[in-house]
Amino acid sequence: GDRGNKAYEFSGQTTEFDDILMRKGIITKEQALLAKGMGVDQVADILVRDKLEDMGFFDQEPPPEPTKQDRAAEASLAELDELEEDEDFDDESFLAEYREKRLAEMKAKQATLRFGQVQDIQKSDWTREVNEASKEAWVLCHLYDDQLEACGLMDNLLKDVARRFRGVKCLRIKATSAVENFPDRNLPALFIYHEGTLQHQLITLASLHGLRARPQDLEWYLAERGVLESDMEGAPPVPEGFRVSRDGAASAVRIPRNNQYVDEDERGEEDVLDEYDPGAED
Repeated sequence: GDRGNKAYEFSGQTTEFDDILMRKGIITKEQALLAKGMGVDQVADILVRDKLEDMGFFDQEPPPEPTKQDRAAEASLAELDELEEDEDFDDESFLAEYREKRLAEMKAKQATLRFGQVQDIQKSDWTREVNEASKEAWVLCHLYDDQLEACGLMDNLLKDVARRFRGVKCLRIKATSAVENFPDRNLPALFIYHEGTLQHQLITLASLHGLRARPQDLEWYLAERGVLESDMEGAPPVPEGFRVSRDGAASAVRIPRNNQYVDEDERGEEDVLDEYDPGAED
C-alpha cells in the first residue's frame, strides 16, 4: 500500500534514456537533473565537477605515501626523537644517521650567521683571527689609516658586506700595526684569506671606481672571486660622472707604472701578495 510514498535519494547520475535525449540535443544535463527534483545549487555543483573532470583536474594520481627515508629526511631533531617510538623505525642506526646529518646542517647554518660586524684586531691576533679562522670561512681584513678618506669609505663598504653576508668574517687593523712601514699610497688594502692563506689583495679603491665606490662594487668584486654568493647578474654600471684623475690625488685611485695608470688587478696580484702578507711574517 505505501509503495507510492517511498522516498528515493537524489542521484547526480542520469538514466540511459536521459543520455539518449541529451545526445540528440533534446534536453541538457541541467534540465535532466532539475527534472529529477534536484535543487539548483546541487545541479550547479555537479555541472562544475563535470567541467573539471573534462579538464583533467581529477586525473592526477594521489601522492605516494612517504617512505621511511622521506619522513626522517624532513624531520626536525625533536621529530626524530618521536620517530624512535614508531614501530616502523626500530633500527636505531637508521635514525642516528639522520640525527647526525641534521646536527651538521644546523651547525653549518649557524656558521653562516655567526659574524655580522667588522671586528678590530691587533697584530698579535692575526694568526688566530685571520689564518686559522680562514680555514672555516672567508676572512676579509681591512688595513687602514684613519686620516685617509678612502679608508673611511672602505670601512663603510666592509660594514655593508659584514651585515648582509654573515658567513664572511670581516676584520680591520691599522696598516702600520699589520705591516711595518706599509705605504699610504697602497691604502686602503683589503686582504682576503681562505683555507689558511692569503688568496687575494684589493690594493686601493682603484678596482671599485675610487672614491665613488659603492657597496655593489665591492660585492661584485668579491662574488667574482668566490668569496660570497651574490644575486647580482652582472657587474654594476660605472657610477655616473666617474672619471680617473691623473694628478697627485690619483695615487689613491690609480697606481702608476711606466707612466701609465692601471688598475691594481692588472698589476699581477702575486707580486703584491708576497710583499705584504702579515701572516707570512709569523
